[in-house]
Amino acid sequence: ADDLAFRIQIAVYAYFIFGILWIIESCSNIGWTALSGNVSHWYFFRDDKDFYTRTPLLRSLGRVFRFHLGSIFFGSFIIAVVQFIRLVLLLIDKYTKKQQQANFLLKLAIKCTQCCMYCLEKTLKFITDYCYIYVAMQGSGFCRSCFATFTLIMAHPAQLTINTFVRVILSWVQLLGLPVACAFLVNIVLTAQ
Repeated sequence: ADDLAFRIQIAVYAYFIFGILWIIESCSNIGWTALSGNVSHWYFFRDDKDFYTRTPLLRSLGRVFRFHLGSIFFGSFIIAVVQFIRLVLLLIDKYTKKQQQANFLLKLAIKCTQCCMYCLEKTLKFITDYCYIYVAMQGSGFCRSCFATFTLIMAHPAQLTINTFVRVILSWVQLLGLPVACAFLVNIVLTAQ
């Protein structure tokens, strides 16, 4: 009876942890798709008075909730599965430390599996980020958008490298620039009194 209760407890913990991973990934991807739809709508329809709106982000978010939730939940599910497998591997690594010290091949297998799952998660996140942009622009499903995205990435690797480099530079400028600008403004306000 204690063994059955323990297994049920583990299953409930696993269920809730997976649900949390899926919800976090889904919320993040809903925001990313809404923002991508907003930017693409502005880019393609900025001079068209028929498509003008005072709340473009809310309109894009409405399109996401109306048309794209299935694609977002499916992609989020795939990434949540990979993240859950990584957590299980971390638990296996934690509870087999003594066996790993005795057996080098076991340690190597666990570390290699963790590395492969990390690389798989990063690759899936990279492709699905571009896939959600394609979903927001074209309105196609997740699998079709992923295939189109992967085809586009393979056709233009240099452009992708430049885009990724610029995105990293801009994120570092934002990461460093905002706190420095806030500190500078606070300094001006505090020393002016």
